[in-house]
Amino acid sequence: APYGRGRRAFDSAIASARAAAGDDAAMVRTIAAQEDVARSWQGLAEGELALTKTRGFRHASIPSALQRKALMDRFRILEKRFERMIEVHRAGQLRNAGTVAVVVSLVLGLAFGAFGALLIRRGRASRRRDQEFAEDLQVMRSESEAHRLLREHVERQVRGSRVIVLTRNNSADRLEASTALGADDPLLSPLEGAVPESCMAVRLARPQSRSDGGDPLMSCDLCGKSPGGSLCQPLLVGGEVLGSVLLRKASTPTPSEGERLAQSVSRAAPALANLRNLAIAEARAHTDPLTSLPNKRSIQDNVHRLHAHAARTDSPLSALVIDLDHFKRINDTYGHERGDQALAAVAEALSNGLRRSDFVGRMGGEEFIVLLPDTDGDAAQGVAENLR
Repeated sequence: APYGRGRRAFDSAIASARAAAGDDAAMVRTIAAQEDVARSWQGLAEGELALTKTRGFRHASIPSALQRKALMDRFRILEKRFERMIEVHRAGQLRNAGTVAVVVSLVLGLAFGAFGALLIRRGRASRRRDQEFAEDLQVMRSESEAHRLLREHVERQVRGSRVIVLTRNNSADRLEASTALGADDPLLSPLEGAVPESCMAVRLARPQSRSDGGDPLMSCDLCGKSPGGSLCQPLLVGGEVLGSVLLRKASTPTPSEGERLAQSVSRAAPALANLRNLAIAEARAHTDPLTSLPNKRSIQDNVHRLHAHAARTDSPLSALVIDLDHFKRINDTYGHERGDQALAAVAEALSNGLRRSDFVGRMGGEEFIVLLPDTDGDAAQGVAENLR
């Protein structure tokens, strides 16, 4: 709006300057030259404003900035020539034409200043959002929480977009959505049983874009048939592709929107790497490396948790303590490596013979424990016999 008002005022000033010049051909030519310079600058400025409306804030390109500077230098030269002409005219003409020259200079400065202020305000707002995102990442407690923050930040940066974060599961053989999907989301069906290679961004480790109606040579199994346009950025953490960030829009994402997505994912990568390493370290601290069952430390936590639940709900809780007979004979006869294999096989048999709500852990050596919530003594004896 300030730019539009400045342009209208400039047009009025040019018309007044023409009237004041009268029949003086040299002055009319100088004013016309100034007008041509101003129109050229106006075209560059309006081009930047159009890009701002369609692509959001971005810094002006170096060529356009150099062109504007050259035009401004040319305008100042013409303005000096105009002022020298004014000095040799009559006092009345000097007064009128001089006033017009000052008005033209001031109004053009106002137009330049309004456009620059617009760019500066948008730049500051973008930097504030980036700073807020970086600070919030530092207080995230889990990967899933950080993924939700990343989704919200990108959706705020790219208006009208819908963002989904896709990650590998713990076994790295499935690709899952770590952020919520709507009940009618077109990704629900393709994600059933999807493997990491189903996503082209994960498979190729580079961004993948798709426009509505496009026919790429290699189509993505996940978003290839979704309506609208999409842009998928691989999620690189510590040099490993752990998933991808999928941005979907009704229209084709622009290059500047792709840059914002890439910058947001890159900014989040260090925090995601720290959270992932912390989760791995925490899991190792609670897991027996030989059998992959919870260790003694984790057993104590689960005993307290399940006991508190049973007391709160007034429901039964049974515990089975299991010891392998003659295990020392296996080690003495076949060696400790075969003994370790026997322990791992027993752990797998115990896990497969229990419900999802039950708990099994290795207490140490050849001793295991099973916790059976909502199970009384008689039912627990049947489970024990089945496992034996």
